[in-house]
Amino acid sequence: MSHEISFIGSGNLGTNLARTLHQHGFSIRSVISRHAENARTLARQVGAGSGTGQGDVDVKTDTMIFSVKDDALSGIISEYDFGDQLLIHTAGSLPMDVFEGHSKNYGVLYPLQTFSKHRVADFMNAPIFIEANNNYALSRIRQIADKISRDVYVMNSSDRLRLHTAAVFTCNFVNHMYKIAEEIVAPSGLDIQVFEPLIRETTEKILREKNALKTQTGPAYRNDKNTMEKHLSMLEGQSDLQDLYKMLSNRIFETSRNETK
Repeated sequence: MSHEISFIGSGNLGTNLARTLHQHGFSIRSVISRHAENARTLARQVGAGSGTGQGDVDVKTDTMIFSVKDDALSGIISEYDFGDQLLIHTAGSLPMDVFEGHSKNYGVLYPLQTFSKHRVADFMNAPIFIEANNNYALSRIRQIADKISRDVYVMNSSDRLRLHTAAVFTCNFVNHMYKIAEEIVAPSGLDIQVFEPLIRETTEKILREKNALKTQTGPAYRNDKNTMEKHLSMLEGQSDLQDLYKMLSNRIFETSRNETK
């Protein structure tokens, strides 16, 4: 079962996925992006043609992978004329039914990973969650996913949305906490590197225990009000950070107390 693939979108995920599929022997026929230079850059890397619209899609393409912003996908789909082409999107929060009425065969390929263009993504160790509207489409999407990842799961749109929401807490929100930590220690001449041992140990403990509550520590967990007041005092003049500190501390304390009842 062969695949001739065109990519619609050349962002972080689309770029990494196209590169990986190309490395695993898939034929990338075209890269389409409203940003012409981005399309050309990725196309050169995967031996594909490039363009900015429907007329630039290679006619031999049997699979279209859409890797664009969620709120843009519906509008982009309406610009194209599909027959039996397999349509795939890569979003965690969009249902597969966004393709309904546009093709007989469609589905989702969602990698649970964070992506940047300047870093080579490791798909093989990242779980991929797939879904399709029929068995034919599912088998074709699974063929793609199995080629690049060891862990492939079939998951419906509702559960995938739940997973994506959890991933935002796990990745995006945690990353922003690191940004706040950087800002707090910067006046002392320190940067994020000082936290490396702490970050590694915290992450490794959670993965070992497989239970985040068991690895929770800190003044909020201990209900150490004296220490928390000192922290809030240090954040004087930054009401947004004080409010965030209070909200998270209260959540930690209440969760820990409820679990020990």
